[in-house]
Amino acid sequence: MTDVLTAGITRLEHLGEIECWSLVADSPLGRVAAPRQSGIELLPVNHAVDRHRLVLRTEAGGWLHQAADGRELVFEVDGWDEHSAWSVVVRGAARVLDRPDEVHRAAGLGIQAWAPIESDVFLELTPTAVTGRRVVRHHRDEAPWYW
Repeated sequence: MTDVLTAGITRLEHLGEIECWSLVADSPLGRVAAPRQSGIELLPVNHAVDRHRLVLRTEAGGWLHQAADGRELVFEVDGWDEHSAWSVVVRGAARVLDRPDEVHRAAGLGIQAWAPIESDVFLELTPTAVTGRRVVRHHRDEAPWYW
């Protein structure tokens, strides 16, 4: 169910989990944040949704690979059009997929890296929280199209 807060000509909707997963699945590029010694690092990543988990493809030996040791990572994806903007955040523990059956399943998801990768690994983010929101607006001289 969508929770709605209204403020003037803009309204904020809190998205339900089903809609959040749909938006994540339909978005080819997201961002993942992880703590490092130098602070929080943010990286664009290609991903896929597999059974309400996120699967990421990244460079073997890179910082994201190293961060997938069970610690919490944060993934975000967003989008917009002329009437609204939305964002979905997935928090959860990340681990490397290393069993042959897991790697085979992940490889079949069709995740294509945009950056060149010599050697890759697949990571799985098992969510502990999935949240989303949408800001909807209209011009004062228009009827609210969303009512």
